[in-house]
Amino acid sequence: MFENIPQPILDRMQALELLDSQDRLDGTPRLERLRQIPSETGKFMALMAAVTPAGRQCH
Repeated sequence: MFENIPQPILDRMQALELLDSQDRLDGTPRLERLRQIPSETGKFMALMAAVTPAGRQCH
């Protein structure tokens, strides 16, 4: 599931990780930084979403 991530998404992820690293180094207050979650948590959430049954559509 995670080996076929499109390049534009990988590029964006890398840019966000770089921004987070810079914010941590330059002392940006925690509440002003991006809300990053660990990679393992993101993968777990993606797996949970992938196996969730389709919901009912409301008309």
